[in-house]
Amino acid sequence: LIQKSKWLKKQKSPPITKSQLSPARTPNRSTDRSSSADGSVIFSEGDSDRLNSTPEEKSRNLIDLEVLASIVALNVAAYCMRYGNVHVYWISIIALNLIVVNLLRREASKYDAAVSSLPSQANTFSNLKSRGKYQNKTKGPVRIKYQAFQQVRPAGTTLQRANPKANSSVADIEKEHGPMSTQSIRAYCISPYDYDLSSENAYWNVDARNFNLRVGPNYKKNRLKEPSSPALYDLISVDFIRADTTLKKASDAFTVPNIPGITDIDTGHPHVPPMFVINAWIPLEDHGVFGKVTDAPSINCVMCLAIAEHTLKALKDIDNAPPAVKLFAEWCRIAETDDEFRARFKALGIVCDIEKTNIPSFIASYNGKPALVTKSGTFIRHEHYIEFCVNVHMWGFLARKGLVTLTPKFAEFVLDIGFTIEAKRDHELPEVLLGGMRLIHFDPEKVIGDKIESVRE
Repeated sequence: LIQKSKWLKKQKSPPITKSQLSPARTPNRSTDRSSSADGSVIFSEGDSDRLNSTPEEKSRNLIDLEVLASIVALNVAAYCMRYGNVHVYWISIIALNLIVVNLLRREASKYDAAVSSLPSQANTFSNLKSRGKYQNKTKGPVRIKYQAFQQVRPAGTTLQRANPKANSSVADIEKEHGPMSTQSIRAYCISPYDYDLSSENAYWNVDARNFNLRVGPNYKKNRLKEPSSPALYDLISVDFIRADTTLKKASDAFTVPNIPGITDIDTGHPHVPPMFVINAWIPLEDHGVFGKVTDAPSINCVMCLAIAEHTLKALKDIDNAPPAVKLFAEWCRIAETDDEFRARFKALGIVCDIEKTNIPSFIASYNGKPALVTKSGTFIRHEHYIEFCVNVHMWGFLARKGLVTLTPKFAEFVLDIGFTIEAKRDHELPEVLLGGMRLIHFDPEKVIGDKIESVRE
C-alpha cells in the first residue's frame, strides 16, 4: 500500500492555473462546462476550485469517513461480542483486527508522506555520507564478536539477603558460620519467614506453599491445583545488574558460588547437577506490539540454587522417587536437545497482598498464573551446574508489557517468584516448585550498572 501511494503521488497531474480558464465565463460554482468552437472544453473558475483541491483536503475527507466507519464498526463489533454466539464472537474479533490494520496503514501513509516531503539536498543522510560523513573509517570487519562485562563480581554482592529475625535460630547459625555457608543455606530454606519485616531492597527464600501447582489425577479434566511441596532446590544468592546488553552467561558478570558440601557434591544422577542457575533478562522498556528485539538494554537477574537435601536423597533411588523428581531428572537429560521438552519450563510470579496495591487490573488478573518459557529459554550445561536463560525480550506483547509496567512498582510490595517443570500426564503429577525467591521491596532504580566492552573481530 505504501509503495502504491508513492506511485500515485508521482502520477498526479499539475493543477490547472487561472491562465488556462476562459475569461468569458464569470466565476460560478454551479455553472456547467461548455465547449469552444474547436471542441475543446472551457472550464469555469468554480470547476477550477474543485480541480485545484489539494490532496490534503481530499485525504482529510477520506479520513473523516474512515474514522466514522471505524467507530460504527467498533460499536457493532462490541455489541455482537456481547450478545452473539461463538461464531459471531470470532467474526467480531477479525473485524476489530481489520480496523487496527487500517489505522496502522493510515499511520504508515502519513509517515511516508512526511518522509517524501523532506528536502533531498545537502542536509540529507545520503549526501552527507557521499561527502565523507557517517562513513565507517575502522579498518577490518566491523561486526561485533561479543559484548563482555568489564567486571566480574562475587555472587550475592549486588543485592543483599534480608537480615534474619533477632534471636532466631537462623540468626545464630548465620552469625556462627556466615551467610554463604552450607549450614546457613540449609537453615534459610526451612525458615521462609524468619527475616526482619522492616527489610527493604533485599531478598529471602520463598515459601513453596504459596504456589498452587497442578495435581492429579486427570488434571486436564479436573483442573485441580494445590500448594506445592518443598522446592527441589534451595536458594543460594540473587543478583541484579543493569547493562546495555543481555547477560549471555552468568559467569561473564558473576563468580558462580563454590560452597564445599553443596556445589561440589555428587547427586547420584548423571544429568542432574548440584547447582541450578537461572539467568533472566528483563527489558528496561517495551518494544511495542511488533517489536522483534532479542538483545537490548536490560536488568539482568541471576539466581543461584543448590540441590535440596530431600531431592538429593530421592535421586539415590530414582525408580522410587516422587514424580516431580523423575520429571526434573528427565528434563535435565533431554532439554538440551529437545526443544519441546525444554519448553515445559514455567515461571510464576505472585504479588503478596495484591489487593492493597495500585496494580492495574489487567495485570492483577494474572497474579500467580504460570507462563511457559518456550522459544525464549536457553539451556546451557556447565561442568557443575545447569544454566537456564530466560529472554523476556522475546515474550508475547501482553506478558512483556505487563512486566515492564510492573517493574518500576517493585519497591512498593513483596514479590514471590518461582519456577517449575510442567507436568502433563498423571505419572508426572503433582508438580513441585523447582526453586524461587522472595523480593522484599526491591527497588530497580538502585540496581548497579556495568559498562560493556565491544570487541571487534
